[in-house]
Amino acid sequence: MALRFSYVTPSQLINLRRSAKVAIVDVRDEERSYDAHIAGSHHYASGSFSERIPNLVGAVQGNDIVVFHCALSQVRSVAP
Repeated sequence: MALRFSYVTPSQLINLRRSAKVAIVDVRDEERSYDAHIAGSHHYASGSFSERIPNLVGAVQGNDIVVFHCALSQVRSVAP
């Protein structure tokens, strides 16, 4: 069963991490280098995301939930 959220608040993410194995994937590009990032998150920048999908699959394998983090999540997270 897949759970889908359009937005996860910081407190919801903390609660998820307490109850399940959660992988956080940061898809920010250059803004990640000058902005804070979530400790332990995987960095797969949106600019090179598609060619790195095989690596991502391996990196998040074994987790119950995968959360994608982005500064422009309402723009980048919407599939074309």
